[in-house]
Amino acid sequence: MTKRRRRRKWKESAPKQVSKEERKEKSIEKREEKRREEKRREEKRREEKKRKEKKNKYERSELSKKRLQK
Repeated sequence: MTKRRRRRKWKESAPKQVSKEERKEKSIEKREEKRREEKRREEKRREEKKRKEKKNKYERSELSKKRLQK
């Protein structure tokens, strides 16, 4: 491999310079995205819990109805 080729390959693979502000903005965006994702997960958990409670309540009422019929 010639020097020229080696240099070109190195330049292409070299990390690009990013300003401090850009890095800061990106980290802030990541944090916000994580918060939003956590909120979504929490909301899903709550919904799932409510659904399970409703289901259990219904099943209990059905059981009690059967017991009363006996």
